[in-house]
Amino acid sequence: MLSTLFKSYLYTLLFISLLEAKKTTWLPALLGRSVSRKLTSNTILVIAKVLFLTPWFCLIIWMDDNLVHMPLIFPRTRSDIMKRKSHFFTWLIQSSKWRQSKKFKTKSPSTIFLSAVKTTQLISIQDHNVLEHEPDKNADTCLLNVTCRTSPKDSDNLNNIDNPDNERTIQLFVKFSCGRNFPMALQGIRCATEWGLQRELDFYTSIGRLQHILPCPTSVALNGSFSANRLCMVTDFVKGVVTPDYIGANAYQAKSVVATVANMHGTFWCMNLEQSAMDIE
Repeated sequence: MLSTLFKSYLYTLLFISLLEAKKTTWLPALLGRSVSRKLTSNTILVIAKVLFLTPWFCLIIWMDDNLVHMPLIFPRTRSDIMKRKSHFFTWLIQSSKWRQSKKFKTKSPSTIFLSAVKTTQLISIQDHNVLEHEPDKNADTCLLNVTCRTSPKDSDNLNNIDNPDNERTIQLFVKFSCGRNFPMALQGIRCATEWGLQRELDFYTSIGRLQHILPCPTSVALNGSFSANRLCMVTDFVKGVVTPDYIGANAYQAKSVVATVANMHGTFWCMNLEQSAMDIE
């Protein structure tokens, strides 16, 4: 009896995993996009995913937290950056060079700088809290001042920067997975029901690069591990004015936020034209 139950559970788990892992490739091609969406969002299938996949994701996340860390090329926490500064800096350079090799060139100043230099030496990385009005979120975010020294041969690539020491400091905003603060069961359910989906990474890899649609910080390095519920996003730091909740926003600020969010989600789901958020009345 136990053997039959175990085999049934295992085979069902393998079927659901196969269905989820391949739903973006063969399933839409075979059934059509609309039918495949209805199938994967079917209530029975969603319940089955929660029952069969949640325990496995919870186990993987727990093992990554308490037993053996999965090998990741990106840092897990802000303390991990400070402990392995050279590794983090190497990841930034490699990511910048990869981005610049693509057809669509980035407008990120930090990416352009890091990809242009041929020889660079890390001098220091300074870590700061950046969210003044939301201090609790500083556990998952940080502002980095990365100072490095380039060789004189790179001066032409850097537009002849007038710096006798060939030093350059770039400001980067780093954000880690915010879902790590959720209960373990909730993390497992999210992974089971949103297989392969990491919303923040998906945004910056799709809409985030379309600056003519929605102005937003340009990404320097992005990476994530879906199974371990880990991600790290490094973007150019953009200074701006933040209105605290206890002060309240004026009518223009409120309208700007609502219009921008509506346009952002509409663009993500291909439901509106390519227009500026300020064009929405």
